[in-house]
Amino acid sequence: MSTVGQITSIITSATTPVLFSTLSRLQNNDKEFLSLFFKFQKIVGIFVIPIGIGVFIFRNFVVKILLGNQWTEAAYFVGIWGLTSSITIVLSHYCSEIYRSKGKPKLSVLAQILHIVVLTPVVYHFAVGPFETLCTARALVRMELIMVNLAILYSLVKINPLKMVVNVFPSIISACCMLPVMFLCSSNNFAVNIGCFILCFIIYFVVLSFFPEERFLIKKIVKNRRIIL
Repeated sequence: MSTVGQITSIITSATTPVLFSTLSRLQNNDKEFLSLFFKFQKIVGIFVIPIGIGVFIFRNFVVKILLGNQWTEAAYFVGIWGLTSSITIVLSHYCSEIYRSKGKPKLSVLAQILHIVVLTPVVYHFAVGPFETLCTARALVRMELIMVNLAILYSLVKINPLKMVVNVFPSIISACCMLPVMFLCSSNNFAVNIGCFILCFIIYFVVLSFFPEERFLIKKIVKNRRIIL
């Protein structure tokens, strides 16, 4: 968990304070509030989603590089945790910032409590089974937290859950286009994996550039070398 967290926190730790302060200034302007949030979610999704899919496909290589050969049995969990982390970040992580910016931080506590209510019996039940089954259950139960947050968001600021999914759909499609290359090039050879990373990087952004809004955001980020909200 810590290993995957270190990878994703490069983005989340840098963006969370910015999102909270900006949303707080717009808390009384729902139109601008939602517009900024969706733009922010889209930008984060552009970078986080391919990382999550990449960690899952190259889980053995990632574990070998970051943890060493003695941790190879944890590769499956690192992979599925990375995949679900990317989904959780774009659809759930930033919900807490909306609650806080709207002056309702207790909703974040409520969401966590409702998650623990489901998480505890799931882990208890699957802990006596095979390790991979426990890993899968522990990772997939995070989807419940996403659904809880989406439900709270809809009741609080009327954010359509479907719109949040559609908002990052181009990133999902572009990341899926990398999958054939990832499966074909996945290897224990360091040079082959690095070459595959570069090829997947090119494929992802080429496909993403076919979507007008994403193409505009990428050009803007590259031109200014920073994310402009």
